[in-house]
Amino acid sequence: MYFIKMYLPNNGKIKPGDNDNFILSSELIFNAIVNSYIRLYGTNDLETFVDRIKISSSFPGIEKKEKELLLFPRPKVSFSIKTKNSNNVSLEEEIKKRKRLKKIKFFTKKRLDEFLETYKGRGRYEIDLDYIDNGIYFSEDEKELCGVFKPEEYIEPKNIINRVTGTTEQFFYNKLWEITWKNKKNRDYRAFYFFYWDGDLTDQDKAVIRLMADEGIGGDRSTGKGFFEEVSFEKMDNAKLSGNIFYLISLALPKKGELGNNDCIGYDFKEKSGMIYYGYPVSTRKPVYRKFVEGSVFEKEFEGELKKRNENGKTTYNYSKALFLK
Repeated sequence: MYFIKMYLPNNGKIKPGDNDNFILSSELIFNAIVNSYIRLYGTNDLETFVDRIKISSSFPGIEKKEKELLLFPRPKVSFSIKTKNSNNVSLEEEIKKRKRLKKIKFFTKKRLDEFLETYKGRGRYEIDLDYIDNGIYFSEDEKELCGVFKPEEYIEPKNIINRVTGTTEQFFYNKLWEITWKNKKNRDYRAFYFFYWDGDLTDQDKAVIRLMADEGIGGDRSTGKGFFEEVSFEKMDNAKLSGNIFYLISLALPKKGELGNNDCIGYDFKEKSGMIYYGYPVSTRKPVYRKFVEGSVFEKEFEGELKKRNENGKTTYNYSKALFLK
């Protein structure tokens, strides 16, 4: 397995496909990789290439010299507040505490490892409220880096241009969320997105990923968002922790018979659709799939699949393979 980082440039911006969680989905990353492959190598051996791709979604991170903060979506299980020696807690204070639990969007890597090792598979998982900031559940030694990650609401003025007359017809504001990275003094901090690649990674694969980073990922690339200045590759062991649960890090749809109701611990679904793109827009809509989201938790693994369809004589792909941390 390979750990791949894509570094944002100074004052770089990125608009994730899903504005509520700042995650670049595995489906989005797969589509970008395949389009980059076609740009570099054409459609020769395309089938072989896409069949061996197995990747995670891409998540945000921050690093400072030897330290790094990796953010993963919160596990889709129920939480409870870690009890402390406190007496006569008012109802108002109790409600505030529970609201803080609901605001958690990310676990850091250390907190996720702790969860995978200690969670028994059923029941509520205890959270220490003293270590929640900006929607992140972190450990004591990650506090400094945690304060750097601050996504902001972004209001962008837009107007519709009539392509026939060349005149503007309607002015409006586009409300979205963006991760904006600004290095003001020295480059102590660097922001990046990371994802996992399961299996061998050839020089050809690395060239495709570097082109993908140059071409940009996510929305509003025409206005300079979603570009990366550097890509790094690190080979790592797929070591299994001592826990007995499997944490999903990609959008996935199991094959028929791969998963039973009793194998699901905590999960959520996301409906995926859209229009087909094959080097250029095609006026054909994709089928609608409901997939397990990143952060879903299971008692067993499943493979998922790469769905292939023939549309007007061309093969289209829908990436639904599963990749787990365990």
